[in-house]
Amino acid sequence: MGWADRWMRRFFVMALLVAMGASTSWLAAPVASRGLHAAARIVGTAVAALGPAVEPARTAVGANDTTNGARGSAADSGAANAGAAGQSTGTDAGPGGAEDPGASGGQAPSSVVIPSGVGYVWPLAKAKITTYFAPSASGSMILGGVPVHNGLDLARPCGTPIGAAHAGTVLYAGRRADPYLGVNSSVQPYYDELLRRKLTDVSLPIEVIIDDGNGLVGVYAHLRVTSVKAGQSVRAGQTIGLEGRTGNATGCHLHYSLYLANGPWVQVAPLLVEKWHYPTLMRLRIDPLLVLPADSPDAAHPAAGLVPPADPPHYVAMPRNIPPLASE
Repeated sequence: MGWADRWMRRFFVMALLVAMGASTSWLAAPVASRGLHAAARIVGTAVAALGPAVEPARTAVGANDTTNGARGSAADSGAANAGAAGQSTGTDAGPGGAEDPGASGGQAPSSVVIPSGVGYVWPLAKAKITTYFAPSASGSMILGGVPVHNGLDLARPCGTPIGAAHAGTVLYAGRRADPYLGVNSSVQPYYDELLRRKLTDVSLPIEVIIDDGNGLVGVYAHLRVTSVKAGQSVRAGQTIGLEGRTGNATGCHLHYSLYLANGPWVQVAPLLVEKWHYPTLMRLRIDPLLVLPADSPDAAHPAAGLVPPADPPHYVAMPRNIPPLASE
């Protein structure tokens, strides 16, 4: 056999291996959220052209302004929320949601003001930061044309109590939290797609959603169990559940994120929309480090070798007329 024949055989073997890998690649897509934190949260194609960058007004304590972080969904608590999963049909846009965001795409950039950090405490005391609010290939939110990890990942040993970061009212506790995540339309098509792929609610993370009463909504994801229920008032620091690894998680941690209940709309990563039929827009998430007290003895510190992003993601205004994605 000549050298040309040998190279030709090697070429066809390599092509076959690549084709086999591509045919099963959907298995790697995360299923929780987002599926989010979830459904691989990586950018697919066609992101609409974005307008000029506008940095939100930051009113949190100064030390937090220079630092910046993953994401999830919620469930059967085994406690007060037993049976909560499955009650939501996914047809309600939830707090901060809207069937039609309108031509403006939410608030005008000049009105995007982040509340101060007054009243906030660390939800997981003395934890390690394992992922910052920062650009990430698996991010579910698009800012400035790039996917962003829309929260802060905090880790301690499994089962560590998680506290409310701010006094407020529990909106939801369970595995089907997506209607409460500030999306612009029903999430039922997403749940239908999970069902079509024979993925049960167990594939979704257990989450607690709390309205902080100041224009921000807190999302606590990947809990092992919850100890609160919808409608319950909580105080800052009150235990709301235990740290876990439910949903798409490589290990025990808390994914803590905050969104502006009536903030501007930003795009969801195209892969989530096109492949998993997730809503196209979500309310702007902000960096939790803008409100969490950096000088607290309970403040988290980066895990060994983790470097804070040098240029934290900024809010970028969307065009007034939001073009549809190719799948719409």
